[in-house]
Amino acid sequence: MNVPRVVVVLVVAGAVLAGCGSPGTDDAAVRTLTPVDVPETGTAPSLEGFPEGVTGDGITDPFRLVRTHHDALEGQSYAVTSVVTARYANGTLWGGRRTTVRTTANRSRFLVTETTRGPNPPFRRVGHDLVRAPGRSAFWSDGRRLLWLTEGDNVSYRAVGPGELDPREWAPLTTVLTRQELHLRLNAVETTVTGREQHNGTTLVAVRSTGRSKPGSAGKAFSAGAAYRYPLGIDRGSVSNVRLQALVSSGGIVHEHEFDYVAEVDGTRVTVTERVRYIDVGNTTVERPDWYEEAVAVTNATG
Repeated sequence: MNVPRVVVVLVVAGAVLAGCGSPGTDDAAVRTLTPVDVPETGTAPSLEGFPEGVTGDGITDPFRLVRTHHDALEGQSYAVTSVVTARYANGTLWGGRRTTVRTTANRSRFLVTETTRGPNPPFRRVGHDLVRAPGRSAFWSDGRRLLWLTEGDNVSYRAVGPGELDPREWAPLTTVLTRQELHLRLNAVETTVTGREQHNGTTLVAVRSTGRSKPGSAGKAFSAGAAYRYPLGIDRGSVSNVRLQALVSSGGIVHEHEFDYVAEVDGTRVTVTERVRYIDVGNTTVERPDWYEEAVAVTNATG
């Protein structure tokens, strides 16, 4: 039996660097990395302004870079958007998931919204569980209570009141990629520095892959872990042709990265793209969602 060829686009976008607005609700709102020309001289740029783990030769120490990245975000408010879009080669939607996160510096106040769509939607959270169905899940907390919305065929609300809420239990909702997950990705390819870009007064080092994947690293980077983090169920041994573009600030924040690679899902060959973006570090506020009043009324939640 012939297996249809599909094209899968996996987009993870975050919002954390000052000066840019929050992404919209459409897939097109996630900005594609601007191509960066390789310097004509062929010489590496000056080491001035490079973050830890990055030199003129590229990302030379992914572990140090990821540590610096997470340390720079520690104690800072931020907003993160993650978009997963999968399409067949003819452009027909295979499935998609969009996650937006806004959180305060201590991670106790946050708003997380996940929306899935298409005939093969990835996993989304429904409370402590994971489901594969089109719909929306949302979680809001002010540090004392948690409200969550589940929307599919019907709309429902739940509440965790004061005295019952353990912030440590729900804090992982605010993380798009863990340290290990980001490290595995950045360690999957050989890279080089191609130049610098200016974003709202911030200089970002532009990095891209050289076309060489590190043996054994690609499969581990893109097909390991929990179903929620790796919603496509990629066969580890099938990952190939991994390419990377990234923009890194001198402070170590991986402002944007984009991965493209080829893999198989249940015997079907797919092309995958992952995009991550960070803006508004330290400048993010968390307001009540538009469904707050109804959730309070339905659940009898109190302040």
